[in-house]
Amino acid sequence: MAGTYIRNFSFVALGPVFTFEVNILKEHKLVKRGPYSVVRHPSYTGLVMTFFGETLWFCTPGSFLHESTGWVWKVVEIVLVFMYFLTFGMIARRIPREDGPLRTQFGAEWKDWARTVPYKLIPYVY
Repeated sequence: MAGTYIRNFSFVALGPVFTFEVNILKEHKLVKRGPYSVVRHPSYTGLVMTFFGETLWFCTPGSFLHESTGWVWKVVEIVLVFMYFLTFGMIARRIPREDGPLRTQFGAEWKDWARTVPYKLIPYVY
């Protein structure tokens, strides 16, 4: 639930400049408040947290999938774990594709923000 909250809070902080596509809008301003004062890509932080939580929810001992018998449920469990790692890999590739246009558009302002908020996804880690 925390991951979903962080992701939604990130969308709200971006306001009208939020899109699912990587682009710079005419009215674009560099958002440095709210969750963007902690990491540069908080919506992805929230997404990773959500997927990780779902994987734990469904695949740990005591969960429905983990305790279910039969090979079909084990395949579903493996697919969920695979999707988590695939999503993390896609996010790791997308972050530079977003940082590049922002760095170009906002120049020194982006560089100052990147120095102030050095972590892309996970505070004190990455």
